[in-house]
Amino acid sequence: MASLITPQFEHYIAEQTIANGTVVFDEFIFANIPGLNANNLAQHLTMPAAAQIVHRQAISQKGVINENAVVYSVTIGTDVGDFDFNFIGLINKSKNLLAVAVQTAPVKKTRNKNAIQGNSITRNILLEFSGAKSLTGINVSAETWQIDFTVRLHGLDEKIRLTNRDLYGRAVFFDDGFLVKRKTGNQFTIQSGLGYVEGVRMNLNAIHHLTANNLPCSIYADVVHHCTVTGAYETEIKYLTQSKADYIDTANRQHYVQILADIDSQGNVTDRRLLSPFLGITPKDLDDTTINKADKTGHTHKLPIASLVKRGIAKLYSGYDSDSEEMAATPKAIKGLKALIDAVTKNLGNYIPNSKKSSSVGSNSAETVATSAAVKTAFDKGVTALNTANNANNNANGRVSKSGDTMTGTLTVPHIIVNDAGNNNSVQVGDDAKFLDVDIGNTIGLQGIGAPTRGYIAYGTSKKRFGFDGTLFRAESAIGTNHYGHGSYSSQYSTNAPFVVEANGSVSRDTYHPFIKGKVRAAGQYGTAFSLGYTTKQGSGDGFGRGIIHLIEDNGAEKHWDFEHNGDFRSSNDVITGSGNSLNTLQNNYTQFVGSNSYIKSLTNNNIQLRWKPSGNGLELKIDNTELGGIHYSNRAYVEATAGNYGGLWIDRPTNNDRMLFESNGNRFAFIRRNRQSGSNHYVIFTPEKNGTVALLEDFTQSLSGNGWCKLPSGLIIQWGQSTSGNISFPIAFPTTCFVVSHSKTGGGRDTRVANISRTGFSSYATGDVGTTFYMAIGR
Repeated sequence: MASLITPQFEHYIAEQTIANGTVVFDEFIFANIPGLNANNLAQHLTMPAAAQIVHRQAISQKGVINENAVVYSVTIGTDVGDFDFNFIGLINKSKNLLAVAVQTAPVKKTRNKNAIQGNSITRNILLEFSGAKSLTGINVSAETWQIDFTVRLHGLDEKIRLTNRDLYGRAVFFDDGFLVKRKTGNQFTIQSGLGYVEGVRMNLNAIHHLTANNLPCSIYADVVHHCTVTGAYETEIKYLTQSKADYIDTANRQHYVQILADIDSQGNVTDRRLLSPFLGITPKDLDDTTINKADKTGHTHKLPIASLVKRGIAKLYSGYDSDSEEMAATPKAIKGLKALIDAVTKNLGNYIPNSKKSSSVGSNSAETVATSAAVKTAFDKGVTALNTANNANNNANGRVSKSGDTMTGTLTVPHIIVNDAGNNNSVQVGDDAKFLDVDIGNTIGLQGIGAPTRGYIAYGTSKKRFGFDGTLFRAESAIGTNHYGHGSYSSQYSTNAPFVVEANGSVSRDTYHPFIKGKVRAAGQYGTAFSLGYTTKQGSGDGFGRGIIHLIEDNGAEKHWDFEHNGDFRSSNDVITGSGNSLNTLQNNYTQFVGSNSYIKSLTNNNIQLRWKPSGNGLELKIDNTELGGIHYSNRAYVEATAGNYGGLWIDRPTNNDRMLFESNGNRFAFIRRNRQSGSNHYVIFTPEKNGTVALLEDFTQSLSGNGWCKLPSGLIIQWGQSTSGNISFPIAFPTTCFVVSHSKTGGGRDTRVANISRTGFSSYATGDVGTTFYMAIGR
């Protein structure tokens, strides 16, 4: 079992404490929540779903334990049911507010039905919080009703049984009660009457009929007594034909088994009951003359005569003039004595007897007179009350008034709650700003006193401010942050950064969206704004836009630099390198035309020449006087290189320390991947010297599993698998034919063979325990 208070309970107590209101919990709920246990109760601290609530009931009783603890109780009677529950909640019904959640082992609640007693359930929940008695208004002490009588009642039942056991021993039967008689054949009767077994009273109201199928046998009474706090006294009796010791049943109830009779094979009955020793005894009369005597018909006792030192019988006397100490006064004598006392009492009316004097200062009697001691006590109490009142008044003068006051010292409180902004309630700090509720979820308001549209917070002794000026958030110092959102380029769309502009509110096309902007100087004083942003798709249709760096002057003149999604960079004007070289100048100054040949002269005074081949069939590249090859032009499909043996093209990858070569190699051509430092080859692929085809990995298809296949470029297919069936299907069908099947089996089988081979499968046969078939098939 586990129990937890809810956050709603804590908030409710705080609200009512501040408002000086009344805390009300008026209903229990019982629910059956699947999967609930002590470890996950914290996940169920709200009202259960309506479908899970199996019973609701108003609180039966509530009482005070002490000033800071109250208890609530509910009793579910035997007329309510049937349902199961594993959750108990204490709630405020009008607010639908759950205060306490209790997890318990599953409990079955049943009601009275078909003469079967239902169960009654009582549950209590103790709440302990500061000022619980005052806040709840509960004044009834829990001691007046929070008592569990179950143990006491069962104890009384057991005491009565043991008393009967002391009187009657193991068993006793009266007269013909429970006497077994033969009726006819195997039919017997048990006579009605009274008996006790182990102190349990057995009362048979009518003759019981019994069939004894197997003779000889004995007849036994099996008696159990059960009495609950909600049920009536009940004794169940069963009759057995076989001996059995006393036992406790599955409901934890004690059974007692006592023999009644033996029946022989002829059906003759022998009475085995233990009869009462008091049968046939007649009570005797007693008087002051009887003596101690006993016989078979009963017994008598000598009665003692009363005296001043001994109890006993006494002789009555109606006079009031005797000195005897062995007689007792009759009512008549008492009446005469009362008349004498009344006469004396009348003569005492002019005196104050001691019985009419009182030293009590708390009596309301109009029949007694106060003594000097009572007057002195009252005076002393008055002086004490005056001193207490003066002290209370002095104490109150040093406290804060609820209606408002000025503190001269430090005030420390556990928490402060400011009510709804509709009441214009706030916490003001000094004469500049105040905190208030703005009726927005999870939000606290900060307003200036003189300018309510503004609000700032100053930090540290330097009083650097951060806040809202009515238009923008402003900071009087730089704002720093740790790195956030760093990682791979590919993850940047879904991660944050130290500063993020969300996509909400963006326009889908033809709009520049600045992300960061800075301004210098005012308008008319060479004012300038510089920003970094993004322009969405321009023109018709939908698509990506471009990243923008934008510069604008206060006169409207502006330039922007574009970053395209394909990696292109566009500048509004020239691009100048760090060494002062201009991209436009390089283009203009280093491109020259020499006759029909065009070449670019490099900074190292080498001539890089790209020209039409003399044959007019394509272009060729030449550095100074060295030809590097040509580009075949007639069909725009080939790069031309001329080389002898072991010559050709290579591509270097310095960062990977390797290069890729395509070279002439004897009568063949070779693709070579080579280590740049050692010169060793990682691999070499030769083209065939004769007509042929080079197979690539993509030309091989396969399914590599327990039942799989592989298709070669030639069209040959290899399949394999395992099965416990006699008729086996291939993973895929052979398009044309199956050439051969090879198989084996586990187990103790023999004479294994295949049959019915087709494009889609085959049949497998064996004698004995065949187990699992493992096979391989080849076809096309």
